[in-house]
This record gives sequence, structure tokens and C-alpha cells, in this order.
Amino acid sequence: MADGSMFARLDDEEQILTVDMNEVAILEPDDDYVAIGTRDLNACSGVVIMGRGIIMAHISPYPTGRSDNGNSDGLAGMRHFAELLAEVRDLHNQHSTLFSDDAVGWGISARFEGEVPLEHHIDLATRMFSAMGLPQQPAFCDVHIPRRDDSPPAKGTAVALRGTRTREPQLFVEDVLQIRNGDRMTRAQQQPTIAPPAMANTGTTASSTAGRWVHAGGRYVFIRDQPRCRLKISLHRILQS
Repeated sequence: MADGSMFARLDDEEQILTVDMNEVAILEPDDDYVAIGTRDLNACSGVVIMGRGIIMAHISPYPTGRSDNGNSDGLAGMRHFAELLAEVRDLHNQHSTLFSDDAVGWGISARFEGEVPLEHHIDLATRMFSAMGLPQQPAFCDVHIPRRDDSPPAKGTAVALRGTRTREPQLFVEDVLQIRNGDRMTRAQQQPTIAPPAMANTGTTASSTAGRWVHAGGRYVFIRDQPRCRLKISLHRILQS
């Protein structure tokens, strides 16, 4: 595989629906893929709606080929972000039966030295989620300028795993599981812990494939848990006004 990230592993096994920059896509329950994801977020933003289906968008700060260099329209980035958000909303409305009261919206933002440069994009996404009746929570990708040579393989990736009968859908940003905790989401300070059955490519059932990702030798390796020490993660439903 190209690198040791969850995205690369799933991509190697042709089990992930890839969302490229400035694309919006949906993973439906009967699709062959087990996940939907994107890479090279860098300074871009991501929008994810998770339910029985999963919608993901990868949105650049400005329309492709443009930047805010002092000569461009200062509102071009906001219009571009709003246009892609409208595609997310329309796709959600077209597949509304896949998104029940338990559905949740995620906004993935670039963070530089603890600051979020595109906070106005987060505000716009929050207003859209609120209008749609969806609870919204944040996730972050930390950006280093210049980009560090020792960046981990999962840098700039987001992967959403489809839910099963025994597990809620899960979102990993840079291979870190995003967990609903109290009245907000926080980055879990742990390695990703539960993988879908197909990731192991063994034909075993979901009940025997809980485990954890361990980083060793420059790559991630999926280690199955023994039944007696299986990690159980409880996701709490959050209601926001």
C-alpha cells in the first residue's frame, strides 16, 4: 500500500468511495464500499452528514485555481463554500429517508497554530445544519507551514465508516476517531479502535473483528481484540437548538 493510513489501506482494497477536492458524494447502505473518505484536506474544509447513509464534501478555500491574493473577489471563497453546502443539503434532501433523528453533521476545519482561519465557513455550515434540524459538531486538521517532512501518513485524511447492526457509523480524521462527548465532540486521544469486517479481508463476521490500529514500522496494522478485552465505545446522542 502507498502509506500506512486507514484511507490508503481501504483504497488499496477498493473498499472506499473517494471524494476529491470540490466534490460531494454519498455512501448508501447497499453500496459495495464500507467507507467514504477524502485526502489532502490541508487548508480545505470538509462537511460530513452521518446516518444510515453518509454524505461527504471536500471544499477548497477558494474556487479551483483561485486564491485571495488581493486581486480576487474577497467573497469568492464564501460563495464557493455556500455553493458546495447547497449540494450537500440537496443530496441530503434527496435521500432524506437515510437520515433519521440520530443523524449528525460534522464540520472539518483546518487549524493553524491553534487558530481556525476559516471560522466564517464553520459558522455558515452551522447555520445550514441548524436549518436542516441536524446537530453539528467540529473536527480539525492541524496544518503546518511549511509542511513537515515527518508528517504522519494519515495527514489530511478523513474516513467515515458505514454503520452496522452493532456499531454506529464512525468518523476518523487523520486516523483519530471523533467521539461525541457531552455537549460537544472532541478528538479522542487514541488510535482508531474499531474497523469494519471487510478491512481485514478475511470473510469473518462483524462480531469477531473488533480491534485496534497499531502504528509500527511506519505503517498502521489492524490488531484484533480477544473477546474478553473488547473495547466498547458508547456514542451519546446530542440535541442542539
